[in-house]
Amino acid sequence: MYGFLLCFAGTSTATLYYYLFWLEAPYPMLSLPKLFGIEEGVLLS
Repeated sequence: MYGFLLCFAGTSTATLYYYLFWLEAPYPMLSLPKLFGIEEGVLLS
């Protein structure tokens, strides 16, 4: 369950980065979408 919540959190923060701050992917390694994605991958596997 937490992996899916982190997936939602990562997608949401990436959307906010794009639409509010005009930042395009790929994001830096220590950004929130990447950190959520790493934890999500661990929890979903």
